[in-house]
Amino acid sequence: MSGGTIQSGAEVAGVMNEAQQQDLAVAAEKIHNLLKQLEKSYPTNTYEGKIALADKVIEKIKNDPTLTQRILSTLKAVGIISAAQLPPTNQ
Repeated sequence: MSGGTIQSGAEVAGVMNEAQQQDLAVAAEKIHNLLKQLEKSYPTNTYEGKIALADKVIEKIKNDPTLTQRILSTLKAVGIISAAQLPPTNQ
């Protein structure tokens, strides 16, 4: 847009602000730690083990509303999913 300005804190499609980048980093770290923890109980050298691990990770994410919201908000912010695709929250 010619002559337009972007206000502080404004979101541009496909661009994350600093808070969203921080949320993504925190969510990624939590998922990474969760994977490392669960890999001790679920071997990943077989297809069945990988499926069991993935199922457990999904279960853990679903049971952590804060992590779930961080992941969904980040995906929405970067345009991977739209607000219409977000599941309803219990807030």
